Amino acid sequence: MMKVMFLVGACMVVLAATGVACDSGSGGSSASDTGGNRHGGADSVLDAAGGMDDQGTGPELVPSDDAAAPDLAAAELSPGEALVLDSSGDAPSTSDLESTEIVPDVPPADLPPDVPAEDVEPLDAGPAPFVLGSSDFEDGGTMKAPNVCSSYQDLGVSPELHWSGAPEGTLSFALTCVDPDGSNWVHWILWDLPGYNETIPGAFPAELESQEGVVQGINDFGDPGYGGPCPPPNGVHHYHFTLYALDVESLELPGGTTTFTQLSEAVESHVLAQAVLVGLYEKK
Repeated sequence: MMKVMFLVGACMVVLAATGVACDSGSGGSSASDTGGNRHGGADSVLDAAGGMDDQGTGPELVPSDDAAAPDLAAAELSPGEALVLDSSGDAPSTSDLESTEIVPDVPPADLPPDVPAEDVEPLDAGPAPFVLGSSDFEDGGTMKAPNVCSSYQDLGVSPELHWSGAPEGTLSFALTCVDPDGSNWVHWILWDLPGYNETIPGAFPAELESQEGVVQGINDFGDPGYGGPCPPPNGVHHYHFTLYALDVESLELPGGTTTFTQLSEAVESHVLAQAVLVGLYEKK
């Protein structure tokens, strides 16, 4: 109310000094009018001065340039990030945010010192596989003379065999060669080969027991040692050479009378690992 009276009074002073009417700017009467007209002039002055409007609401607040609100929309923040105003009260611009490195409030992890690549030890891939091979034929390859028979009187000589990856604790090896396509025809059985060996040379002597203690049994041809492939002309036969790594130095089986079945039963509870090499042969 005091503010209204002050504004009306100010208008009257201007009127008296200049002789110009106080125009409300919205169709109101001049200050020279009387009664209700003067009241209407006061309302006009209120409207012009930012007072109450016809609906009883307050004036629209327009911030000055000196007190501009920070442009929060321009500042794109990540979740959990705080907006920091600068000393002038303004928010940083988008370009300022892009050029400012935001360091998270997290202690740095203990990083190992730089280590030359040549000093880095490779990851342990575990033990190497137990693999059996031959210089006379590849796995799945064709067997040839002199490892095959030319007749029942010439059964050929044994191929060279070598292996790697025998498991730790191997004390001896046993070997079998069987043709499953020929009703499991036994071509070779051998055991008590010392565990430090990694090869059986080609043309291994056909004796029941060697000086190293290696023992051989009787094949299905009725002979000790190796008898090469000698199938009928009925297609390709597969010859499975199986090497067993055993945890005993000796199976204590006699040579000359031990059969394939007896050898298989003896090694069953002592096998640490086994490796297989397959040779193919077809009689033309």
